[in-house]
Amino acid sequence: MADVHLMIINQQLKNGDYFMKEGFQKDLERNIILGKDSVYIKIYVKPRARWTGLCLKEGDLIFYTEAHPKHHKANESLIKYFSKVLKTRKISIKRGAYSCYKVIEIKELPVNTIIERLGEVIKISC
Repeated sequence: MADVHLMIINQQLKNGDYFMKEGFQKDLERNIILGKDSVYIKIYVKPRARWTGLCLKEGDLIFYTEAHPKHHKANESLIKYFSKVLKTRKISIKRGAYSCYKVIEIKELPVNTIIERLGEVIKISC
């Protein structure tokens, strides 16, 4: 089933004429899951960091945030950041509200647009 998702993502990338480094693209694709009406992204959140941003490290998508995990401030920071980067408000945490490992759901946005916009802000070396 995962192979089918990767084939769909690769086809959508080819159709969108979007180019990304091969290793970077594969690492990013491993964190993306296609749903029926949504796209899901697996993220590891590191609260109380020195900066706020996304990093792709050893194949994992890591979100660093200056926010504290108490009172869901880190979750709010994650949603706000992704809303700004992806230019949509239809983002929610599907799993992991109380964990560092999270799955966020993005509705009504094509996967090639998501990959393109994330590719613009992800740092490869953190």
